[in-house]
Amino acid sequence: TMFRQARKLEPYRCEGLEYYSTSLWHLKNEVELSYLAQSATEFDKLSPLTWIVVGNCLSLQKEHDTALKFFRRAIQLDPHSAWAYTLSAHEFVANEDFEKALCGFRQAIGVNPRHYNAWYGMGNIYFRQEKYELAAYHFQRVISFYRCMNSTEPHFPHFFRLYQSTSGTRFSIVTSGWYCMLAQNLT
Repeated sequence: TMFRQARKLEPYRCEGLEYYSTSLWHLKNEVELSYLAQSATEFDKLSPLTWIVVGNCLSLQKEHDTALKFFRRAIQLDPHSAWAYTLSAHEFVANEDFEKALCGFRQAIGVNPRHYNAWYGMGNIYFRQEKYELAAYHFQRVISFYRCMNSTEPHFPHFFRLYQSTSGTRFSIVTSGWYCMLAQNLT
């Protein structure tokens, strides 16, 4: 992959490790993520990105409380890291502490109002709480950011599904190729 090639060329570079480690987390690649966490801590313990990598590694191992400590350390080192706030919030979701998770997502949005991962996280919480209109609002924000992105970026999450609120309003988020749209249909 491109990340592996970049790491071979510049093994001590931290830039981008938050994305690489999150990708490894999504791929459930525990071995490579553990190796990345170990090597990152060996060469730069003062980089917030190092602690994001370690937090991702522990999260994948279902050590959510410990992962939170490392994400907090990343925030201490860089209070402007929307990624660290978002990953912390995801750990709170894993622990089903939705109020703290919402707070973390809001902090991420405060740092970067276009951080779509935080908007998606908030929408996901509202969806789980059956607050469908709030969920739809947050998902719409995600989609609006995507429309503004370069269409060659393949990392947009394509995991929206059909859902229906108890009030009878149906929202469906449809993905087709690189384009996404939110359709609201009354049932």
